[in-house]
Amino acid sequence: MSSIGIDRIRVEFRVAQHHLRDFVEKCAPAGLDREVPGDGRSVRQVAAHCIDGWQMVIDGFNAVQTGQPMPAFDGPAVDARNAADALRTAQFTREHTLAAMEAVAAQVENILGFLTDDVLEAPGPATLRGEQSVGEVLRQTLVFHVDEHLAALIALEDDAFATA
Repeated sequence: MSSIGIDRIRVEFRVAQHHLRDFVEKCAPAGLDREVPGDGRSVRQVAAHCIDGWQMVIDGFNAVQTGQPMPAFDGPAVDARNAADALRTAQFTREHTLAAMEAVAAQVENILGFLTDDVLEAPGPATLRGEQSVGEVLRQTLVFHVDEHLAALIALEDDAFATA
């Protein structure tokens, strides 16, 4: 992870955030309700799910700051959180989604602002991908996770953007 510093993670996060925000802003209202093939959630739920991934990072760092262990990012924990998140976000409006995105992203930026490259090298929490450094967990959750979901959303672009 030493070749990927906090400045690069910050830039990559901002790019991922911009792409997600751009998609949500341009999506037609009916497109937000469109189910994402192979996912089972709507476009609005997948966007909110990406934001919740960012919230998981915040929750993890808040736990560490209060002396609690960082929660696991493993299968059972992620599955339970995803199920609750899908129910909670099923009726989010575009405005609610964008407001949540801005609020959560600002908190992430705050966390990234005080992390150092040395912290990125430390062992991270248990994840779906096995042992990873803090930096690898951050990049996976803040950037690559969003990119993976955006690829599926962009595949729907023509239908999601249609206004009819």
